[in-house]
Amino acid sequence: MHNPTYLEISRHRVFYFRWPLIRSCASGSRTPTSLKISLGTSVGSEALSLARHLSYVGQAFMKQWSASGMRYDEIREALKNHFQDALARRKSEMAAQGRLSAIHTDALRNGVGFAEEAVATGADILPHISDDSLAIGFAEKYRLPLAPGSIAFETFKIEMRKAYRDYSAKVLAHDHSFDSFDFDETVIPLSSTFAKPASGPVNTLTDVAAKFMAEQKTAESWASRPKAPDANMISSESFRYAKQYIGDIPSLREYCKIL
Repeated sequence: MHNPTYLEISRHRVFYFRWPLIRSCASGSRTPTSLKISLGTSVGSEALSLARHLSYVGQAFMKQWSASGMRYDEIREALKNHFQDALARRKSEMAAQGRLSAIHTDALRNGVGFAEEAVATGADILPHISDDSLAIGFAEKYRLPLAPGSIAFETFKIEMRKAYRDYSAKVLAHDHSFDSFDFDETVIPLSSTFAKPASGPVNTLTDVAAKFMAEQKTAESWASRPKAPDANMISSESFRYAKQYIGDIPSLREYCKIL
């Protein structure tokens, strides 16, 4: 007798019908992943007839539930968000650690080839895992109402092949962008670390000289001096004083010309 995967027999020789469920929580949860029903018989032909009937009812119910639970644009949006996040992580890794290794590059090239063949023929994307398993894992991770065998489930697999193909191509293209430098478009970050000129009032040479002369007069009122400082001394002193406020000055001669 042909024994389908949804038909099991217990140690007491009683047949059970097991129907897989899509978990609406993380894979580490204790929520059961299948529905198990006793068929109440130990006769194989009778159990097989009951199991086929229950399987037909289960598929019809799951198709109707999935069709009402997820739209085509929602399927594409879920895949887009997933692979956008994966692409951003890849770019971040390359920015921190450098370019892809030869093994990763070959794996992505093979991924593009496998995905293109899968899109054209409807075959599985990867040779070691079925698209059904990938779609079920995706639905469990993001809590999507995808039922195996439903129209939405088959549509999801078709779109998943396209998304994986384009994701692999995008990662390879980003890695190839490091083959050269583009000096035509230089973007300076908004939060530049270059030093910015100090803000606030700027003292002119005339203001600094006037301030120095005022201080000299104040000092003369407190202590008598043998004679007033000559013009050369004033220019020299004011020149040194000015440098404290307005930075470097080419020469004392040019400073005197400005005054």
